[in-house]
Amino acid sequence: MKKIKGDIKLQYLFNGRLHAHTFDTANGWLGDAFVSFIKHLGQENNLAGRFYILPYEDEVVYLTDEQHEDALKNKLLDFEGWKERAKEKR
Repeated sequence: MKKIKGDIKLQYLFNGRLHAHTFDTANGWLGDAFVSFIKHLGQENNLAGRFYILPYEDEVVYLTDEQHEDALKNKLLDFEGWKERAKEKR
């Protein structure tokens, strides 16, 4: 991704074609349009993945089932810490 006049341009290569999409970054954040776009890509291309919430400030990651299993097995990411962070904020 790269910044373009306050927006973010995402470019990716899929099936030998370069694709690009520009997202509005109102208030400096990627909005729901980004998550919807990624979900749509996954569904459209039958990708075996989903979003996972991480315990870091507003962090979300998209992983395939295999990537998720490897991350759990090798303790590469903390998938449970967000529950603790939510309790702390109460």
